[in-house]
Amino acid sequence: MAVMHFCARHDLCQVMSTCSALRREVAKFVLKEEVVLEQTSDLTSFCLFMTVDDYDRARHLRRLALWVRSPEDADQQAASALAPILSRATNLEFLKIQDSEDLLLTQPELSRCLTQMKSLHHVQMSGAEVHVCDLLRRMREPLKRLELTYDRQRENTFSNFWDGFSSEEAQSYHPVRLCAGFAATLERLHMTSWNEQNTLMEAEVVYPRLKRLHLEAGLPLSRMFVESFPALSHLSISPLYTPQWLILDGPARRGMMFAHRERNLRDQRLYGTWPSLERCEVTGVLPLFLMGLTCHIKHLSFSQIGHWHMELLGPVMELAKPASLEIDLSCADFDGPETNRQASEVLRQFGTSLSKLDITVNVDDRDVDVQAIAVSGVSPLNFTSRSLNTDVLIRIPSGPQSLIFLSKTSVSFCNLAYS
Repeated sequence: MAVMHFCARHDLCQVMSTCSALRREVAKFVLKEEVVLEQTSDLTSFCLFMTVDDYDRARHLRRLALWVRSPEDADQQAASALAPILSRATNLEFLKIQDSEDLLLTQPELSRCLTQMKSLHHVQMSGAEVHVCDLLRRMREPLKRLELTYDRQRENTFSNFWDGFSSEEAQSYHPVRLCAGFAATLERLHMTSWNEQNTLMEAEVVYPRLKRLHLEAGLPLSRMFVESFPALSHLSISPLYTPQWLILDGPARRGMMFAHRERNLRDQRLYGTWPSLERCEVTGVLPLFLMGLTCHIKHLSFSQIGHWHMELLGPVMELAKPASLEIDLSCADFDGPETNRQASEVLRQFGTSLSKLDITVNVDDRDVDVQAIAVSGVSPLNFTSRSLNTDVLIRIPSGPQSLIFLSKTSVSFCNLAYS
């Protein structure tokens, strides 16, 4: 039996057909790795495989990923067998459901089954709407990790899940409320396409173990997260809207942006904030600017920075005071004189807390003079590097690559091969 640990799943299935004893024993090895069902034929064969011996094999299932495209594409008879299989999968720890709303809508018995499972530690669901959210409200411990993507835009329409909700109705779908049944055990929460309304709820549930949070949100209100997730150490945030929508599209939206930030700053003055964060990763600068976090952030990382973010970088750095800073930006933005001036001004003003500065310059055009760009970008930082003993790393991950490393006053170039 020891050799079964190293056999491919196809070979194990062949072995199972040789005798009844092996058929029972080898099933556990077939189900040891994650089972991924991408097509109707996969779903049908899986359900047939699992129903043998009165669903006895279900207890060996550890990880299951369902890629159900739509009700029309799925074999409904086969899909109806999922509930009795999962009800007996007493050791299932990971479950991923693509287009989860569609599946739960056509298989309501599956929801009841999932609410009764005691072994699930990690759940991923996309395309979530009302049925998925109702399921989450009824789920209980010991779930440790949840990754949820709301249905941002329905097919062939310009509407989405959030259209038609009042602020009060939308708050019932706030992640803090949805996950209350497993608040005591949840450690990681990942929410995508979540459109938080501005009505502020009072903190209702505390998640004592939650340390990692990812939000893709429009106008996030920091108070709820600070009070509900007191142990948070890692935060990742990305914008639901494009930065240009708020920053470049007229004074009204710019006013809304600054008013929202001021509200978050005021709430933290009144109700407190996290003592500090170990790491914060931000797509652009806007989401962190809007949250207005006043706590110290040890490691701060910005990706996909454009020139329109630079005016927001200073206020964010002033409050975060990071020890380590990572910036990812495009070659064109890095090469612009105004962007250079703003970036170097921010680093000169707030660089006293930096022990490491890591800048990634993305180059797509192989005809660009990378070294010239690097030198123009490095020169404004020389003062910061010399006076603060800061390490500056500029990486060119594509194109005719060069690696530029500043340690105190030295600059060296190392030509790399194409990736």
